[in-house]
Amino acid sequence: MDYKFLPNISTPNYLNKQFQEQLMNSYLELLNDANSFIPEIIPKHFHNDFSRLTPDKLNGFHSIAYHKTIELLNEEKFNEAHIILESVIYSGIENYTGIILNKEINDIFINTILRQATIGLEHYNIHLEKMTEESDLVARKNLEYGISILSASNPNLYNEIDKLVYSVVFFSSKKGNENNKLYSLTSNAMQSLIMIEGNHDNSWIFLLDKYIHEGAHSLLFALNLTEELFYNSDEERYSSPLRKDPRPLPGIYHATFVVQRLIYAFKGILKSPHISISDVETIKKLLSFYLERVNDGYNTVMKYGKLSPIAKDIIQQGQSIIYSD
Repeated sequence: MDYKFLPNISTPNYLNKQFQEQLMNSYLELLNDANSFIPEIIPKHFHNDFSRLTPDKLNGFHSIAYHKTIELLNEEKFNEAHIILESVIYSGIENYTGIILNKEINDIFINTILRQATIGLEHYNIHLEKMTEESDLVARKNLEYGISILSASNPNLYNEIDKLVYSVVFFSSKKGNENNKLYSLTSNAMQSLIMIEGNHDNSWIFLLDKYIHEGAHSLLFALNLTEELFYNSDEERYSSPLRKDPRPLPGIYHATFVVQRLIYAFKGILKSPHISISDVETIKKLLSFYLERVNDGYNTVMKYGKLSPIAKDIIQQGQSIIYSD
């Protein structure tokens, strides 16, 4: 597979297939091992019933539930693991695709993802909550409009993100320490599921920005399942273009790639005949913000990054493309 900065549909098709097949195999192994160890809690029919799913039905809810189940089993919280697995197999989470309202997600899963999403952020004292139904509906409508603008202006990028991101969930976030707030997220454990803060700013530009942002992360997370991208240790910390706190080199690479993709996307959207004059001004300010930061991230990555040839090629292509017009 030849990976490039510019989107093409063959890349997400291949990466999704790899992710889903890996996740299916991991689940079958987990269910088999758990049944051997605690058959009275994890029955054999769990394995048999789950195996009826085809890998292409698996999504980010399956992924986050898998990681949560491993955590619970390691903590010997076997009954809680049973509840999660039972929901995975029998509650129809394979149908949780597209932009999903909070009310459409069963309580076990909405509560699980809200808790799991802030793992590693406890020191910021950030709290995630469900959206109100009214706010959820407004955010969905506005993001759908933003996605339609992206689809018309850059169909290749739209198709890539649409293939990589199976599920979008909105959340509400309370400010933590030093007014830190979470605006969007995804992770290795949430492959193909992204979450966006739907109350801070429910304009289509803000929501689309976060959709593209997390779509770029999703591409790198999926790519990292099959390819080694970085060789830096986590102890190496550098200044990030989008965050105040020093971050490991992979985080700087992610942030820089995300900014490159946002510049690439919004430059195309600026040419759209369907956006208002005020939207044009908002996007120009956004582009100015990103262009002020992308070079610092790129220079840090190129100076300190121990990158694979693939990672180096992608980030260099991105830097060239965003300044090509």
